[in-house]
Amino acid sequence: MSRTLTCRTLFGPAVLSIVMMAIPPTVAAQKESGKSSPTRVTIDKDGFVRVNGRRRYLYGAFRDPSDSITEFTGLKQARFDLTHEYLFEVQINGDADKWIRRARTYLRGAAEQGIGVALGLPRDVVEDLGDVPMARKLVEAVKNEPALWLWYLSDEPGRRREPKKVAANLNKVYRMIKKVDPNHPVVICGTRAEFFSVNNADNADILWPNTYPVPDGPWAWTMSETKGYSQRWPTKSVWSVSQAFDWRIGDRRNVITDKTHRPNAKEIRAQVHANIAAGARSSVFYWSPKRVELSHYDIRKLPSIWGAVCDLGDELKVLEPVLLSPAPSKTQAATVRFERTVKEAGRTRDDVYHWQRWHNGNLYVGVVNAGHERRMKVTVELPTPFQLVRQYPSGLSVITPDKMGRLTIDSFQHDRIPVQFTSAELNSTRKLEFFMYECDVVVWRFVYDQPRP
Repeated sequence: MSRTLTCRTLFGPAVLSIVMMAIPPTVAAQKESGKSSPTRVTIDKDGFVRVNGRRRYLYGAFRDPSDSITEFTGLKQARFDLTHEYLFEVQINGDADKWIRRARTYLRGAAEQGIGVALGLPRDVVEDLGDVPMARKLVEAVKNEPALWLWYLSDEPGRRREPKKVAANLNKVYRMIKKVDPNHPVVICGTRAEFFSVNNADNADILWPNTYPVPDGPWAWTMSETKGYSQRWPTKSVWSVSQAFDWRIGDRRNVITDKTHRPNAKEIRAQVHANIAAGARSSVFYWSPKRVELSHYDIRKLPSIWGAVCDLGDELKVLEPVLLSPAPSKTQAATVRFERTVKEAGRTRDDVYHWQRWHNGNLYVGVVNAGHERRMKVTVELPTPFQLVRQYPSGLSVITPDKMGRLTIDSFQHDRIPVQFTSAELNSTRKLEFFMYECDVVVWRFVYDQPRP
């Protein structure tokens, strides 16, 4: 299925107009003036970022699927806002000029496509030596490039041979960046070891916990990382790095196909919504690079996997203003309950989560049956009666009450999953009951009868 057909299938004209509203800015004006102005990225008190003043929920990826620093076709196709490329973290052995030339080529190519960059610095300069003068030279050479949005200071520094020494070197470079480039926050990516064992949280403004739960999990591990980081460091912006690669890439005996790849399409979407529920302020996907010998597949050659990544990009563009909105107040919030209907031996955890937002007078509730709970009954109770219910990202109206208050449920309008509702007697304009299967996600918009002025 083509990308055009995918969009037309999932999104109506009204939604597509929303999707197309915020095309990333180009650098045409800067070309005409012969000058480049830096993109200013700031962090709000609630952890969401602003790009040139515009509040954003960003969709990011580690590299374009082409593995080329001059190719951004895949990133554009999937509607990614931000990317990162590891090639700029390899040792430069003192050749700063070569690094600067390549970085400028990369950044200017990204700017032409309206894509921001989380740019890494050479590990021998930053981690091994803490060479502040050399790091300063590199930073000052590209800090005004419009595509530069973030500095990617380190990747899993806690796994280095001398993690405390590395952390000390990172701190020196971090403090330098904050002095010479106030426009771009600093990122460190890693697992619990990077931050809880070695306090690298002091060396970054944005934390990217990267936990990859598929297929062995548990999903709760991923959730606890995202939530735990936010609770321990409330002044930091915590994002999620989700899994798009298959752990079996290390064994060439495994022939990974569209049907056997894990995570599958449902797991791709479920990871992001589970992390939104845990408090993630933006989402980033990691897939394996083609240039690494062990990574012997191109994610774009797996239609359902790549299609899920692309569809999610469309979905997040539609949901972005919702996700940036505040949580509902106590009088606005729904009560959400879960009940396992299939008992499984040895299972002690229900990996079912939800998020809520209050946006333009409507309540949005996202529910994800993360992991592999086979059949969960979900109850959503509203504080006030709704007028109708729409399912997102399509915006289709799926539930409407008649004049007698009886609900009409159009199960054929569901754009993502065939939600199975309980009996009509158990549902009302203040309560929905439905079943969700493993890795299902549903986003409801409850529309209320607005009083006229």
